[in-house]
Amino acid sequence: MPRYDPFELSDALPESVRVRLPVELVVTGHNDPEILLLIRLLSGNLSVKLNGAKIPQRVNYFSPSLSSFGNRWGKEFSLLVGENIVSEDVARYIYRKKSVNKAFYREILFEVLHFCVHKKRGSHTSAFVYIYRLLERVSYCFPLIYVSMTEDFKKTYGLIKSFFGDSKDKDELGFFKTFINTVFEGDEILSTTVDFDFNLSGQTAESAAAMCAVVKSILGGDLREEGLLRDCEISIRYENVGRFIIALRNGFVHNLSRKDNLRVDKLRDSDDLFEVINDRCVYWISSILLAVITYNMSSNE
Repeated sequence: MPRYDPFELSDALPESVRVRLPVELVVTGHNDPEILLLIRLLSGNLSVKLNGAKIPQRVNYFSPSLSSFGNRWGKEFSLLVGENIVSEDVARYIYRKKSVNKAFYREILFEVLHFCVHKKRGSHTSAFVYIYRLLERVSYCFPLIYVSMTEDFKKTYGLIKSFFGDSKDKDELGFFKTFINTVFEGDEILSTTVDFDFNLSGQTAESAAAMCAVVKSILGGDLREEGLLRDCEISIRYENVGRFIIALRNGFVHNLSRKDNLRVDKLRDSDDLFEVINDRCVYWISSILLAVITYNMSSNE
């Protein structure tokens, strides 16, 4: 049985590009490290088949614009990791980490693969389930992987204490939100927003506004900041995207136990709503993975 049954995974980069990459960054189909497969899948240059059928995934989830790396993946991804990082540095990192946290990276690799399957089918509501499952898996594991690379025990203790004890957020993502603020301290990304535009192709402005209004109705607290909610677009501060995902889960799934439910009778199709939501949320999770990789590489210099 293949390692990733029922999926078949292979390198989507042209051979002329692969031969110029360090061998550690090329997907061979034989004992490829899970962390490499995950990076390549989220970069949009891993070929995926399910039971022989192609599952196209060419979205670059490491880019805020979701734009492709094209054939410059080796150079462009390395520059995202760090200004002075080259593909050989990333290759050394992959080689050193190929046996570390294998089970965890395999699990989230499969979550992303199943997300891609449902996205290809147009089942965006089902695809959102895998985004939430991803969030649950990474919200504790990413911080622990992050601190595990700190060789200074006193610094490690301080980091863990700050994640658990200094957060005023008592909801289920308080730990993760504090982690994000720590990882990106001083980074301009914390002053950015993740934007959700409900103007889908073939849809009227009235339909887009109605769909946007349904989402607005379930937002509370600092998720409802003035100036970030427009007729057909919602902007969520970077650090709050996890809480936004949970608000969507609660409003959509917990139908009888809440007053602020997501009103499906106001939607033409829930798949339209989650088509808008999903890719931006996967970008957000991917950007945090990138930050963990960046920190781990700098800790091993």
